Amino acid sequence: MYILYEPFAKPSQDHSGLFDLDNLSQRIHGYIDLRAQGILTGEKELKEESKYILTEVMLRGEVSRGDAKRVTGLSERSARRVLSALEDEELVTSESHRSPVRFSIPPKVVGYYFPGLYPVKSQLVCKNVRSSCGQLV
Repeated sequence: MYILYEPFAKPSQDHSGLFDLDNLSQRIHGYIDLRAQGILTGEKELKEESKYILTEVMLRGEVSRGDAKRVTGLSERSARRVLSALEDEELVTSESHRSPVRFSIPPKVVGYYFPGLYPVKSQLVCKNVRSSCGQLV
């Protein structure tokens, strides 16, 4: 899946809230809610408990794998599956399968996490199509 950005989208004129870090956890929860409900086409569904891990990792910088059970309230096996799904989606990263996980912001979530910087409305999800200027995207 490729993302094509509309060239005529107007950038935000208010530069004070580009990152709006005070509300980042709410936007992370919103993104995971969309994924958990299967609203985002072309994306795998994620368990709702994913948002608790992402928020914890964002706030603390890194979280041990053992904390996933505590943070989600799931069984150890289910918490590991949630963590593995987040790693597969590159929403968290780690150096090895035993090391703590760290917060990650892959390109596909930038518009959801930071809409003032990179508005989601201006994104068009495309799959092997030609853009208006004829380039394969």
